Amino acid sequence: MRNSLYLFIIAFCLLHACKNITTGENRDENITGVKVCSPINHEYTIPVRASGALATKKQMMLSFKTGGIISSINVREGEYVQKGQLLSKLDLSEIKARQQQTGIALEKAERDLERAGNLYRDSVATLEQFQDARSAVQMAKANKQIADFNYRHSFIRAPSTGRIEKILVEENEIVSAGYPVLLFATTGNAWIVRVALTDKDIVSLSVGDSAVITMDPYPGRNFKAVISELGAVADPVTGTYQAELRLNDTEKGFRSGYISRAMIYPSDKHIALSLPLEAVQNLRDNRATVYRAVNGKAVKTDVKTGPLIGDRIIILDGIITGDVIIADGLSYLSSGSEINIVDTLNQTTQ
Repeated sequence: MRNSLYLFIIAFCLLHACKNITTGENRDENITGVKVCSPINHEYTIPVRASGALATKKQMMLSFKTGGIISSINVREGEYVQKGQLLSKLDLSEIKARQQQTGIALEKAERDLERAGNLYRDSVATLEQFQDARSAVQMAKANKQIADFNYRHSFIRAPSTGRIEKILVEENEIVSAGYPVLLFATTGNAWIVRVALTDKDIVSLSVGDSAVITMDPYPGRNFKAVISELGAVADPVTGTYQAELRLNDTEKGFRSGYISRAMIYPSDKHIALSLPLEAVQNLRDNRATVYRAVNGKAVKTDVKTGPLIGDRIIILDGIITGDVIIADGLSYLSSGSEINIVDTLNQTTQ
């Protein structure tokens, strides 16, 4: 009986020891294995987003010198034209009549001058009469020059190689002198995008800063550009400043008016700490949380964030150089959790 009791006690002790061994094997279940990284200095720029319309560097409204009836329009919208090509002309009936009238007046004035000269030499006409006749010839010549000038400018010819952007009138329509007839864009000059910038954005930009332009007609295409002009005075209505972006890449099919979106990169650089994006949680309104590894424990830390740069995020406040940041295994952590560092992430900046 006593031997049986001893055997029972020994068996119980062995069973309890085995249980303790098993528990010892799993007593690290509350320690989380994590990968860590260190914040590194990152040079970056904060791009400025803007939108505008595509245009040529030089556009002009073509019109007639005198008013009249439009006889013909010889081009279509979107058509490319050569320098000197006839684009439109007025009905010349009245203009030619005016030319003929001034020509006849000049011939008469010249005959009168010749007659006055002969009479003056014969002492029949006075010097004043001779001078008046000479002045009449000069006046007639000036009127003839005006009529000839108006005739030449009763035709609209292409001032250079370019493209007809818009036709603003119809044939047989009566237009006044200087009224816009055609919107013409030269193709020998660069294509540009004019965008509106806020005062906050324009102070960070300089002429020569790079930009990338995208347009819906060219999905997936990025057109490189640079800032060629920056406005010095705000628009009195919108309060924005106009900037001109000159495209380095162009397409033959470009048309003025294409809506363009610009990403402008300031030349001024900023330096701040950055972390891999996977090391950050609860990112919202430029705030986020990270976990620092301190003495074998995870310490939850609030940080202030900046822009995303590739697969990294700028950290403006909350951590310092030398901090060890947990970058993997965050979903199993809470502040104060015990951790075991199993690996360190390899980091590169773009």
